[in-house]
Amino acid sequence: MPPRPHERVLLIALPVLAVIFDPSLGNPFALKQLAAPLAAWMAVALLAARGAGQGRWVGPALALAAGAALSIPAARNPGAAVWGWSIVAGFALVFALAAGAGTTRAFRRGLSLAFTATGAVVSAVALVQAAGVPGADFGLQALGKMQAFSTLGNPSFVAFLLLPALPAAVVVARGCRTRWSRALAVAGAALMAAGFAVTQARSAYVAAGLGLIAWLAVTRRSRLLVTAIALASLAGAVVTGTLSHSGRGRLLVWREAIAVWSASPLTGVGPGNFNVHQLEAQRAVFRSGGWDGFAQNASFLLDAHCEPLHLLTEAGPIAAAAFLFLCAAVLRHGARRARRSPVHRLWYAAFAAQLGFCLFNAPLSFGPLALSFWLSALPLVAPLRPARRRPLRPLLALFPSAVALACAIAAPRFHRASALEGEAALSLETGPRPRAVELLAEASRLNPWDGYVREKLALALYFDGRYDQAVVELQRARRLFGDVGIEYLSAEILARQGRYAEAAAIFEDIAAAFPQHVTPPFMLGQLYLRLGRYREAERALTRAAAMPDSPNNLKLDRAKVRRQQELAREFLDHAPELQAFREGP
Repeated sequence: MPPRPHERVLLIALPVLAVIFDPSLGNPFALKQLAAPLAAWMAVALLAARGAGQGRWVGPALALAAGAALSIPAARNPGAAVWGWSIVAGFALVFALAAGAGTTRAFRRGLSLAFTATGAVVSAVALVQAAGVPGADFGLQALGKMQAFSTLGNPSFVAFLLLPALPAAVVVARGCRTRWSRALAVAGAALMAAGFAVTQARSAYVAAGLGLIAWLAVTRRSRLLVTAIALASLAGAVVTGTLSHSGRGRLLVWREAIAVWSASPLTGVGPGNFNVHQLEAQRAVFRSGGWDGFAQNASFLLDAHCEPLHLLTEAGPIAAAAFLFLCAAVLRHGARRARRSPVHRLWYAAFAAQLGFCLFNAPLSFGPLALSFWLSALPLVAPLRPARRRPLRPLLALFPSAVALACAIAAPRFHRASALEGEAALSLETGPRPRAVELLAEASRLNPWDGYVREKLALALYFDGRYDQAVVELQRARRLFGDVGIEYLSAEILARQGRYAEAAAIFEDIAAAFPQHVTPPFMLGQLYLRLGRYREAERALTRAAAMPDSPNNLKLDRAKVRRQQELAREFLDHAPELQAFREGP
């Protein structure tokens, strides 16, 4: 029996969403997020038109979708909330309806092949990037451990996709009938293992250990061996969480996420809106005390770095509880199949590894990864025989079709906005600057909920000398997007306008959120001098000059940090205002 229509959509969507991107766009990976909800709701519409089978999975998925929908009215950025909901709810409903409807043998074979082919392509690109081949970074200039971002934009995303792709390659190799096809599958698995290694994603390594534990637990292996590997994975997680910068950064982000959620505990702040609140929460956490040994070197964060916590923060307790229920049900139901079948054991390990990854990251807001997660769960719960058709009510079948149509209408508009943003970036660098203003203004008109575009528009206006208009755009951007760059630019414009007290207030807020950064106290020292607040100026400049060298200084390389500290010492030693202040009246 050939794959059914919704199965074809999913088998095509997996490699397409993982591979497509466009470096000419303002966000090269925007195509994935634009296409993901369209694919999800097309599959939901096809499943709804066909009719539902078992309903045990639909209830929790509907609870997740409804809980996330309840958070949309409270969102500061409603556009991001609606689009985020379409991804989170869409793929959960795809899983639930497909699990109830059953799958064909052709789909199961195609799923293993799709994961294997996709993982091989993504790994090959990551390996080329890690080798430093010129042009392999597509002009995005990623450095260090971020270099192997492949076609997904982040090495951790690459690792997440490879967690099910590696077991899928083994499934393909087991089913091959010729030596050559088996050798090809094994070569693909080796390629993916190398790609997984070069991502340097520590949380993915821990997640792979959890997947191995899950595989051993359903193979009736020695309990001593399972316990030993479990303890080793736990030790690795503890070391990663307490000693590494990324681990300690996660502890800080989790504390911030709790602060964000506590402001809206019943509904959450809205899908895609964690970022809008995160900077305020970071400032509040540092001001509360006890976190001086922690640091955050990202100018903005998009998620809570823990999927259940992220869902709780953005979509509220109903959605988070529904997600945990679905995952627990998949593990419980899948364990029964895994004990009887080697193939299901591999899928069980893949799903458990991805679930373990979700404890340290929040990848399911990103379309390709949400699809990967829920597809890896399908073989564990969906009956092999297609279930008996139970047609849904026409209105229920109509709703996903309407959502898919809305996504299809909105996607080209947002794509055009991102293309204009990419074109404007070139004008910002090389000129003419007024042309950049025109392009970004049109992009913000096409996508009025993109705060990052408005921030760039403000920057273009600032370069063009239109300070008042830039301040207005920054105020609009601040409501939609949580980037400390907005605060830096606001303070710089205010200082150029002679509004030193207002600029100083903003730098004080930045210093509270990023206490280990050199720039805020360095700038505050100069502003306090202008305001005649000499004691505070001396204190701020002394702090900047004495700041220990750290990689946590935002957007500054070591040379710029040293230069700012040298200038701070020069102000302390030679500023006539400070010398007069010290000498007294």
